[in-house]
Amino acid sequence: MKKFDDLTRLGRIRRVKKIIEEGLEFYDLEVKDLKFLTEDTNVFYKLTDTSGHKYAVKIYQELSSNLDDSQVEMYFLDQIASKTNIVVPKGLKNKSGDYVTLIESKYDTVKKRMAVYEWMDGYDLDEREKTSHFEQIGALMAEMHQVAETLEIPKQFNPKKIDKVLYYAGDDYFYKMEKHQSKVSPEFTKLMDFVIPYLDERLIKLYDNKTIMIHGDFNPWNIKVHKGNIRLLDFEDTSLGLPIHDIATLFFYYQYDDNYKMYQEAFYKGYRTVKYIERHQESELNLLMIARRVNFMNYILEINDAPEKYINTNIERVEKYLKEACPMYFEK
Repeated sequence: MKKFDDLTRLGRIRRVKKIIEEGLEFYDLEVKDLKFLTEDTNVFYKLTDTSGHKYAVKIYQELSSNLDDSQVEMYFLDQIASKTNIVVPKGLKNKSGDYVTLIESKYDTVKKRMAVYEWMDGYDLDEREKTSHFEQIGALMAEMHQVAETLEIPKQFNPKKIDKVLYYAGDDYFYKMEKHQSKVSPEFTKLMDFVIPYLDERLIKLYDNKTIMIHGDFNPWNIKVHKGNIRLLDFEDTSLGLPIHDIATLFFYYQYDDNYKMYQEAFYKGYRTVKYIERHQESELNLLMIARRVNFMNYILEINDAPEKYINTNIERVEKYLKEACPMYFEK
């Protein structure tokens, strides 16, 4: 049997369905239909039971998270759901009372992690943004941060900290691996060799401040709109971080949008309806946004067979950042 990572995309989707069917034996669910949804960092299926109730089923991939991350995710979701009116995914416990099910499957050589959530209606924010959405997002993020500031994280949980460029559980220097050398140029390798430690040094200094639990991946595909109201999902990257990190992650996706400044103003307006916050310096936001960009430039090599277009576009953006932040790089 082929290793999971050696399968084609269609092969992985089919394999995951078989693993889910094994994992569902640990739940009190009578399955009527199981349909593939998407494969991003993880694989999702939509489950409908015989009573018509709908669920999202997730099989975690080891490249982006580990069991600690999954348990932290579920803990934070519980806290938000019980202490705020924010609509977030509600996990379904298995027969043992656990939110995360470990599956020893005959279809893979490693244990797979699976989670089941009650279905959340709504459409992705991406490409349907309105200024009013960002005001709502600001208020919800502030409410989430306010809860996080009061949490005493139980000792059995071990949240990751995103105080460096490569912070995913399975992160490695993919751009240095022999298998990816046909996709990278010497110029790209030189840039990455310099910029990763350069950014890491600055992230560590920024993280001298007190950290709290944050969402960690506040992107427009993790924000749903339902009847005009914002809902949040995909808390897999829940981390120990700074509130500005969630803000910078959101802004990352709109940095080159014509409405960027307008969205920023609306966001801060909404945030301040819950708790006061100073408008962050663009230099700090840019540091966090460029760190995310560099992370993706490395990560895409492992998950995409044709990453050159993405890499080349972002080399220009990283070099532009360095021209302002560290011109000495170009003197070498």
